[in-house]
Amino acid sequence: MVLIPAGSFEMGDHFNEGQASERPVHRVELDAFYMDVHEVTVGQFKQFVNQSGYAYAGNWNEVAKYSPTDEHPMVWVSWHDAVAYCEWAGKRLP
Repeated sequence: MVLIPAGSFEMGDHFNEGQASERPVHRVELDAFYMDVHEVTVGQFKQFVNQSGYAYAGNWNEVAKYSPTDEHPMVWVSWHDAVAYCEWAGKRLP
């Protein structure tokens, strides 16, 4: 894991091209946090599904189309899938 330092950024639609919910642009302050250096791989996610019995509702054929080996990053996951994986791995989403 790597430390992401505290800081701020402007969140929102600077070009007035997006949804109304993206305005007004506003400053967001974040505390420092740690993040994994590498993405979760297909193999790691498969291990999670197999060991936990998690009911993955995604499409393994779509995963294989974009991430063809167990060493590729896992794709085609919902927010709920990601949270479940993080809880199993003892981590959390940033």
